[in-house]
Amino acid sequence: MGKHKVESAESHNQEQEKGLISRRKLLASLGMAGVALASSGLIAGLPTKAYAASPDNRAKVKDLMNQNLVVTTTVAALRANTQPAAELVYFVKDSGMEGMFYYNAADTSTQDNTGTVLVSTSGARFKRIFDGPVHVKWFGTKGDGATDDTASIQNALAYCEDNRCPLHFASGTYLITASLLIESIDIVGSPGTVIKKGGDHTAAFHLFLCGGESVTIQNVIFDGNRDSLQSHWRFKGDQFDFKTVNIINNYAAIKSYAGNTLIDNCLFRNIHGDGYFGEGNHTVFIRESRFENIAQNAVWTWNCKNVHVHDCHFHDIGILPEQFYVEGAAASFSGTDKWNHEYGDGVYCFAEKGTVANNSFININRIAIVGERFTAIEPEMTVSGNVIEHNHPRLRCNNPASSMWMEHVKKATITGNTSRFIQRDVHELIVSDITLAVNPFERSEYTVTGNISDSSGFNRAHASSYVVWTTPGMSCTISGNIIRSKSDQGILIGNANANNLIISNNDIINFNTEPSACIKLVQGGTGPFCKNLIIKDNTLKQASHSDQGKFYSVAFAHNDPIDLTDASAMVSGNNFNGGKLYIAASAIEALSIEANRNMELIEMRGQDGANKLIIHDNDVNDIVLNPLTGSNKNAFITNNYFKSMYVNGIDDIFIQNNLIRTSSNGIYIQNWPYLNHLIRIVGNTIDLLEPFAKGIYLDNVNGEDARMTVVCQNVLLGNDKASTVGIKWSSPDTVNTPLFSSNIFDRVAAEVERY
Repeated sequence: MGKHKVESAESHNQEQEKGLISRRKLLASLGMAGVALASSGLIAGLPTKAYAASPDNRAKVKDLMNQNLVVTTTVAALRANTQPAAELVYFVKDSGMEGMFYYNAADTSTQDNTGTVLVSTSGARFKRIFDGPVHVKWFGTKGDGATDDTASIQNALAYCEDNRCPLHFASGTYLITASLLIESIDIVGSPGTVIKKGGDHTAAFHLFLCGGESVTIQNVIFDGNRDSLQSHWRFKGDQFDFKTVNIINNYAAIKSYAGNTLIDNCLFRNIHGDGYFGEGNHTVFIRESRFENIAQNAVWTWNCKNVHVHDCHFHDIGILPEQFYVEGAAASFSGTDKWNHEYGDGVYCFAEKGTVANNSFININRIAIVGERFTAIEPEMTVSGNVIEHNHPRLRCNNPASSMWMEHVKKATITGNTSRFIQRDVHELIVSDITLAVNPFERSEYTVTGNISDSSGFNRAHASSYVVWTTPGMSCTISGNIIRSKSDQGILIGNANANNLIISNNDIINFNTEPSACIKLVQGGTGPFCKNLIIKDNTLKQASHSDQGKFYSVAFAHNDPIDLTDASAMVSGNNFNGGKLYIAASAIEALSIEANRNMELIEMRGQDGANKLIIHDNDVNDIVLNPLTGSNKNAFITNNYFKSMYVNGIDDIFIQNNLIRTSSNGIYIQNWPYLNHLIRIVGNTIDLLEPFAKGIYLDNVNGEDARMTVVCQNVLLGNDKASTVGIKWSSPDTVNTPLFSSNIFDRVAAEVERY
């Protein structure tokens, strides 16, 4: 299927067309009668096609027969004809093969192909007269679903390849037992055109094997006959206590090496292999097609230039049957052994540019949409407007499973998609909705906007709705999404070292009743954290706020402290709906927590805290700042509304202009051994709501020099509650004490209490 052959055929046809121009006009004016005149030799240079005039001017075949110019016959009769006449037109009346033929006495070598050339026993060549499409039934195909039509179709394809013309299929089921070779041909089916695979499960062949410059396939149903064959699989090995299988004798309905491939309005069903497999294509465009009951992958493209899949439907892809065979031995999905299929993708796109838009994916075993690469290309992916639903008890893949997965992709835009999780196998380990995996590029860009992800009614809790595995050169924006998650994390940022990471304007509810988070950022090892992190204007809600477990709306967490050297992080304008913010970090360059609402807790634990920590204008119940070792460098806690704050280990801290309504300790600083650093508690209003409540409690158990601590201009309201204390100072040092100045005490049992 070489390029030279295609070019030679094209050159030959162009030369032939140039020689037909003048005769074409003449024959058109004469109508069908012109055919007879040409056949009788009155018009020199007999054409290979007849060009008819308008219907009003055309002579009827019956009229020509009355003039003894047309003879009715059959294919068998023409092949038996030993006395052909050049002056006659032969009308073949075999069903599906109807048409006009003429005898070409000058041709002694053209082979009989049943469709356009018939060769008699005497060696006479009869050639079809036609204008318009080539029909596959001319070549003797039956299309009855029982007769092997392979050879007849291949003859038709060979003619169309040589003459660069499309091949039309009438309605019917065409059984084939070997690959059909298609090179630079357009295939046009009719409603009900079916290409059906013959043979048993051992007969592995691609139904269409395409090459050449360009192939178009329209209105064709590809039936792999999977339902009537035993499904056979190969055992690959054990993985996570699962037994993994893949397909024996894999094949594709269409395997294409063609430069450009267009698949339009086709149906792929019952395929024990892949629906479409394209390799090295310049452009693949698959539109308005359906893929159903595909054993492996629906669309798989490898090392292509452009791939576009639009307005298609995918249903039951890669799902193991309940009963099947593993290397000849009977197996059951619901048996003791937990079998899983490692594949089953809707669209796998390994291309420089890929677009997957406005499709529906129902019950995809592994991943509905994959963007990936394995060579030195720089892929760009756009995934938009797709609907993905997981709702089948035999969806089981530990590869892992996801709705959308981008890996080694330089630029990805995922927007306007809707995913719904209802049912997958309960034993399956890792399931996510959108996964942005690692990539090797110094600079990469990911955008996830306007998507809807719903696993609230899922039959199990799963890993995460969104997983982003960042790299140092990545810029990632996750914005405007609606996430209803029953997972460990609504959004998980793994290896959180992106250059820029923005999580904004998302609406996230996590329905998991086990310890979980709406947004979680983790970092492994000692690598750098995100240089610029913004978590802003999100609506976050945890289904459970139990104090018995770790339920956090936003969590910076890892088993090892996170190294945030040179990192800048902002958590701003979020509605926590009673949720918590948890930070376990080391050496944050700058962390700002601003203007968040309805927070249960701000908790910070780490080795060295923050070089610059700002907690400003938040509505929060409790604040806990408790580095494990070392200290925060600077902390500014201003203009917040909270109930209590605990601080242990900050070099310089400014607590100003906060409104505090407490039933225990409003501000509790247990700051050893750092109380000799700069501490300012200024201008706060503290309302003591219960007996024994303390407004400001400074616990200097080690007796550090506290002369740089200033407590002034605060308003402490006791509300006549018993045993309330405005300021409590606890230290064995009675000389080097803080400065208490200009504080206002109202109905407090004890203004300043020193121990």
